[in-house]
Amino acid sequence: RRAFGKALGHAARLRRDSPEARTPDGKLMWIEAARALFRDANTSRAQAVAALERDRRRAAGDLFNWARFTSRWRIKYGTACA
Repeated sequence: RRAFGKALGHAARLRRDSPEARTPDGKLMWIEAARALFRDANTSRAQAVAALERDRRRAAGDLFNWARFTSRWRIKYGTACA
């Protein structure tokens, strides 16, 4: 399994870093895509929206995700209760 996984990883790296996976100016596409995602996520607007949502949830007392908890509870205990 380890050898197979290492071979898959090596093939993925070769594909990822191949000349076809480069922008016209020679930069690696996957690095540029990661940089764009990081840039978008770290804009002041995105951070402000996240802070406002966090403050809204804190003010409403809704920091705990009840929907996630109840769905997991139903999955775990639903068959026992039904």
